[in-house]
Amino acid sequence: MISGKDFTKILWAFFFVCIFFFCQGLGGLVALLLGMNGFPVEATLASALVAANISGILFFLAYWLIARPADLTWNAVERGCRQGRLIYRSGLCVLMAMPMIYLVNLLQELLPDLPDWVGNQNMIGLMRHPVGLAVVAVVGPICEELLFRGGVQRSLHRAFSPSVAIVCSALIFSIVHLNPVQVPAAFVLGLLLGFSYWWTGSLIAPICIHVVNNSVACMMTLLSPDDDSLVHFIGGPTNAGITALVCVFFLLILLHAVQKEGFKRA
Repeated sequence: MISGKDFTKILWAFFFVCIFFFCQGLGGLVALLLGMNGFPVEATLASALVAANISGILFFLAYWLIARPADLTWNAVERGCRQGRLIYRSGLCVLMAMPMIYLVNLLQELLPDLPDWVGNQNMIGLMRHPVGLAVVAVVGPICEELLFRGGVQRSLHRAFSPSVAIVCSALIFSIVHLNPVQVPAAFVLGLLLGFSYWWTGSLIAPICIHVVNNSVACMMTLLSPDDDSLVHFIGGPTNAGITALVCVFFLLILLHAVQKEGFKRA
């Protein structure tokens, strides 16, 4: 039976997500209004996406500075890069993300195609804009980690066990991408981000993982605009298969190191 206090904490988690949607929608409205008043933000869809993302992020940051959880201080955010044990744990999480991201995306390419509501060409246009690239690769991941790990997961941790909080926050994280083709990989990434946040007690590891993931995706998309699949990027099925085996071996070593360190939160 969920107590009234725990229910309030759950509501706070969903409140953070609602604010995220509100900020994104408000950002899109600002882009539309600028376009109606003669500004060139809607000359192309990419420019409109850039304007919507930037304004949405600005609204979100303004909200976060006002309404963030009181105990989510800068000291709590960056402690993962100034304590020896936490530096080691953060490093393990970041290293573990590399093979996992590759294997998950490779597996997704072998599964039936899911609908892509955003469109590859729209994303390419967004990434080719310097500001858009910075938003997708760096600024967006930082804001999303503040929201989903620092806000949603932190609130759920106070009402549920760590595993439930991690799974629920990962599920919400994947759904709010609002693009079916991104959901499977985003869910697995969300699990890793959630675990790294819980295990290290810091946002440093999940922020680094998220930035690396988005930066690699941007690089692949820009270098291979006509076919940004991993199989194509690696150089064919044979090379992709060999790389997958290397990733599995590397991941097993890292998982052993994580198990040896222990699953107790720092």
